[in-house]
Amino acid sequence: MPTQSPSAPGSAGRRHVLNQIDSWCKLLAGNLALRNRQLSERDLNFAVERTIERLVFLQLCEARGMQRCGTLRTAAAGPDIYARLREIFEQAENRYLSSLFHFTAKTNRQGPPDELTLCLMIDDKPLRQIITRLQFPEGPHGSSVFPAEILGQVYEQFLGKTIRLRAGRRAVVEDTPEAKKAGGVYYTPPYLVDYLVRRTLGRLLEEQTPKQAERLRILDPACGSGAFLLGAYQHLLDWHRDRYLEEGPDRRARGRSPRLCRAAGGDWRLTIAERKRILLNNIYGVDIDPRAVEVTKLSLLLKLLEGENGETPNAQLRHFPDRILPVPGDNIQCGNALIGPDFHDRQQTEPFEEDDLLRINPFDWEAEFPEVFRSGRPGFDAVIGNPPYLSFSGRQAVPLEPPIRKYYEKHYPFAGWQTSHGLFIVKSLRLANRMVAMIVPDQVGHLDGYGPVRSAITRQSRLVEVRYWGEQVFQRAVTPALTFLADINHRGPARIETSAGRSSLRKVTAGEAWLPVLPQSGLIDKLRAQSRPLDEAFADPGVHTGNCAGRLVLPLAAASPDCAPVLEGKQVDRYLCRPPAKALRLGYRASQGEYFTIRPLEKYRKAAFVVRQTAAYPIAGPRRHADYFRNSLLALYTPADGRDVRFVVAILNSRLMRCVYRVLVKESSQKAFPQVKVGALRMLPIRAIDFARKEERVAHDAIVAMVDRMIDLQARRFDAQTPQDRDVLTDRIESLDGEIDRAVEGLYGLSDEETAQIEHSLRSNEAPLSPEKDK
Repeated sequence: MPTQSPSAPGSAGRRHVLNQIDSWCKLLAGNLALRNRQLSERDLNFAVERTIERLVFLQLCEARGMQRCGTLRTAAAGPDIYARLREIFEQAENRYLSSLFHFTAKTNRQGPPDELTLCLMIDDKPLRQIITRLQFPEGPHGSSVFPAEILGQVYEQFLGKTIRLRAGRRAVVEDTPEAKKAGGVYYTPPYLVDYLVRRTLGRLLEEQTPKQAERLRILDPACGSGAFLLGAYQHLLDWHRDRYLEEGPDRRARGRSPRLCRAAGGDWRLTIAERKRILLNNIYGVDIDPRAVEVTKLSLLLKLLEGENGETPNAQLRHFPDRILPVPGDNIQCGNALIGPDFHDRQQTEPFEEDDLLRINPFDWEAEFPEVFRSGRPGFDAVIGNPPYLSFSGRQAVPLEPPIRKYYEKHYPFAGWQTSHGLFIVKSLRLANRMVAMIVPDQVGHLDGYGPVRSAITRQSRLVEVRYWGEQVFQRAVTPALTFLADINHRGPARIETSAGRSSLRKVTAGEAWLPVLPQSGLIDKLRAQSRPLDEAFADPGVHTGNCAGRLVLPLAAASPDCAPVLEGKQVDRYLCRPPAKALRLGYRASQGEYFTIRPLEKYRKAAFVVRQTAAYPIAGPRRHADYFRNSLLALYTPADGRDVRFVVAILNSRLMRCVYRVLVKESSQKAFPQVKVGALRMLPIRAIDFARKEERVAHDAIVAMVDRMIDLQARRFDAQTPQDRDVLTDRIESLDGEIDRAVEGLYGLSDEETAQIEHSLRSNEAPLSPEKDK
């Protein structure tokens, strides 16, 4: 997997700043808490974050010549540093027109002014340490050392931290990853931003002239701190510079509106006017978080002024009057990209408080971006980004107000499972007039619940490529991800690439899983030809504890009379069920706001066997010791066609089906908490039996008898009291396991070569039966 080179421009400066954030937070929080005893935890967090962001921003401005070089260093050289910083901050309020420096009520600012931080007391020592450490040691201080992306990354780091006040007003900085998780926020690594931007804009700009490129509109509808917009803007800057150089730099450096100029080192670079024109013509973003919007605007302003060749600090000052307007202007907006102005119509039937409407913040795309939607070709040429990852149903569901849920159901009927990323994909398809490219959880590519989203993509666009990146994409979060690119103009098959680097070309039909091509005539097809689906045999009736787990499920020793034993996934193994450790309160009644689901008792008793859900492949065992089981187990019912459920258990637990499952189910390669789903079990090729044929009936019954013996041996080993007894039983279990495997493979008619292939794939721990091996 590609990563950003440690020697990439700006990497050292970025690391230098980001590595210090924790220590700066501790320094500043501790001093503010002691010197300002009236500060609440909330105000303390705000003051620390705002002060550090202001200092970082001003240092970035110095690096671009927007502030006189050495402004901060001079302020830190004498006594009463914060008094000097107050003056600098107040000057910045008029200069940058940003909410980062918003201290007085002004009509051209959103939100209330900051009436807190300028009144605080801060000692010189922590401020001097922070400002000193902000100065990059022993080297140039230009924008090549402090790239514009730093501001957004500082903001992202604050999202995952909270300052707590302990006894004696001792301030402690805690990591709070749940804050990011609650918002579905995952910071996109630079290499992925670069990859997706190159794949999208590289394709979009093919055979374009600079004149034609003026009409391009690039959108990130959930822009966060602006990583994708910064990447897209940099790509456009590089592309325009290269085209102008190809045309002849001298010609582009003349006239009333020159596009090129000489940098301090003599190299050609785009003029500031040209960089500004590209930004205002081509870059658009929306986010519901006003702080993120402000960071994006400031970061784009910094990128606009980023010297490509170490331009001397202070040289840029001649370009600006006393005031620098927020250059991105109306192109970066704050609002809810998924909810339109028609949400206000619900006020007649479901009135909202004004504060709630401000929080929901419906967004009118046509009113806010009239130049995009009232043109001859309405819409954005490319919609890119990394939308928030939130689920509004299932185990990981976040609360969703009923009116919003109804709105989503009405306006996004083809979004499948209600997730924020699914909704953003569907919305992006509507906003785009050509391309959509995003990074999303890799489940979007293969789970049935996302079938409607995949159908929407193939119905409204054409899939160009899908790339699976594996689990280690996001820092401190195990979230397998994929990138996809869809282009209305694409003709031909899509390229599907796995995280292992294998790729294939295939035509993707509506709703079909985005998986590499399996061989047309290979072992999988051979198995399928002998199989019959078992849709009705697999189900998910397990107890869903909702938001009541701690009150609904108790330790068995603390069970009350209204409790019944309940099984969990960890009690079940191949052919084995251990006694439960928990009890279920059948008499519990939900209070207001609580929810859980317990099915009728018969739904559980009908399942003689269960399948563990958290596993990389099927693990089936008998349901024993309890009637009820939680949703960490799936139900396996007796098939209606005469096949014995124990026969199905043998196939599920066989080495053959373990290999087949790893081929057919993309999620099985996930290292962290892979899940066996009902849909995946239903598509497995379970051998059909023609009971009119004696040889098939005999083979079926022999496997059933072996399963009975295996269940007995597993139970006896679990109860064994001595190591010697356990060793003897283990040998017998392993021998019988081999017999069952050979009987299953014989029933499917596998050759010696095919059997050897399965054994090899299990030993080598490679992706078994891969297309390359099966051809």
